[in-house]
Amino acid sequence: MRHCMESVHSNFSCFRNPSLKLSAAAAALFFCTGGAVPASAQTAERLNPPLHNWSLARPVMQEAANGSATLTGSPAPAAPGASLIFIAVTPCRVMDTRAGSPFTGQFGAPSLMARQARKLMIAESSCGVPAAAAYSLNFAVIAPAGAGVGYLSAWPDDQQWPGTVVLNAPQGGVVDNSGVVMGGADGGIQVMTTDAADLVIDINGYYLDQMSLKYKGVWNSAAAYAPGDVVAFTFGGIVSSYVAVVANTDVIPYSDAIGTATRWTFLAQGGQQGLQGPAGPAGATGATGPQGPAGPAGAAGATGATGPAGPAGPAGATGATGAAGAGGFFTTSSPSVSISTGAGGLPNQAAELPLSGYIASPLADPLSSLSGGTSVAQIIPVATTFNTLSANFVLSNLQVLIGSTVTLTAQAYRIPAGSITPVAVNALQCNLFPAMTGVVGPGTLSSCSVSGAGAAFSAGDSAMIVIYAN
Repeated sequence: MRHCMESVHSNFSCFRNPSLKLSAAAAALFFCTGGAVPASAQTAERLNPPLHNWSLARPVMQEAANGSATLTGSPAPAAPGASLIFIAVTPCRVMDTRAGSPFTGQFGAPSLMARQARKLMIAESSCGVPAAAAYSLNFAVIAPAGAGVGYLSAWPDDQQWPGTVVLNAPQGGVVDNSGVVMGGADGGIQVMTTDAADLVIDINGYYLDQMSLKYKGVWNSAAAYAPGDVVAFTFGGIVSSYVAVVANTDVIPYSDAIGTATRWTFLAQGGQQGLQGPAGPAGATGATGPQGPAGPAGAAGATGATGPAGPAGPAGATGATGAAGAGGFFTTSSPSVSISTGAGGLPNQAAELPLSGYIASPLADPLSSLSGGTSVAQIIPVATTFNTLSANFVLSNLQVLIGSTVTLTAQAYRIPAGSITPVAVNALQCNLFPAMTGVVGPGTLSSCSVSGAGAAFSAGDSAMIVIYAN
């Protein structure tokens, strides 16, 4: 909180408000008003004392035409409930009326007009603060060049101006101060300056009446929570309590409180577990107990050795033919092989792999003249239907593809029985993802898979897999 600084002809009034029960985070909160007073105004100030912030006996101020104020007195207002508790928040900007600020509506431009109160619903700001009994705020008044601001006031939105001020800025410039402002029944406040000026407000905490808080036990993702509901939540082995800022369901308190804090905020954060205490002394040996009952019978012994086999019986009749078994799969792989595209006069060289097994020296032929029909292709002994093709490709060297993209394609080929000409099986084709572009390092993996192909191969046909680039 800001402390009042002395200056020539200063007229500050500072006091601790005893009617608010503060937590340690706000234990040294002071209300301060005042500012430098011109020598020509000293006599007028002696006759018309400067405006004070909230006091135990709230005065009624009568303003004269020259902007001075006279204390007429009134009974003391009802003090805030002793059950108020302070909830600190990460400092957050509530209002900025300066031109060009991102704030709009009640929290943004235009500047405050002289003696025109503006209502602020703090709960509608972007700070995730609920409608509260009071707010801990930092104020900064920015006066127009060459002009001063008599004072800035802030008070509950459902009351008349109580004759209190937050700060005085008769010399102009930028003047700031801190204060706790009570909220109205709806949690709103009003602000007003005696002269046209810009106003910036930050919030660092608020007060809730603990009598309005409702403990709901351990947080439950299925429960619906209302503002003021309090739950316990464990994170990292530490139990903390959180208070709901707005109605919500299935929002994790810890994650929201350390993030946007728009639904939950810390009420009391649990501390770390203390160190393990020393072991206590050993206790005395107890008396011997009575003898227990007899235990159950032991387990049966091991099975004896198997006797010799008897003579073979006659052969049984042949069983019925079983149902067709589930389909199998084939896997093929190879070491490094060079593949090139057909761009820039390159031969569009493709890699030819067998249907199954590892090939130490895969063929690399131009895509237009594949020779696999007489080399790596494997014969399919029985009629077979292939449904799925999956492929993986790992880059073994650095590729610099500035301004271009290379896509790898896996393609199954069938060589009909009695032929050496490979025929592409369109249903068994897939493009490997991701495509390569820019600077691609060694170890980069591209993959693809196609299912439901239903590609039929006849007995005696041959098959092979081809990887090529475009």
